[in-house]
Amino acid sequence: MSETAAQLVDHVLPHVPVRQWVLTLPMALGYRAGFDPALSSAILELFLRTVFGWLRRTAREEGVADGRAGAVTVIQRAGYRRSYCDSCTNMVWIGHCRAV
Repeated sequence: MSETAAQLVDHVLPHVPVRQWVLTLPMALGYRAGFDPALSSAILELFLRTVFGWLRRTAREEGVADGRAGAVTVIQRAGYRRSYCDSCTNMVWIGHCRAV
């Protein structure tokens, strides 16, 4: 994991201010998104569209005419099992997004 972070910092992300956004979902929706890639993608698309819109509006207010945004997002799926026979009943889906 630390090698991935170093790769992003050294070679992917530009040397500009970066803001972290975190999206958590209600448990029932997080459980579904944790096992449904199409739902997870749709949620992330809506989330990033909202974040990028806010970033562009903020840039316009600061005098940047053609502001553009980009992001790297990592999905964290967390939860625990009481035994190997149980499904993961408390799935938590968290999207960590670094936006520039």
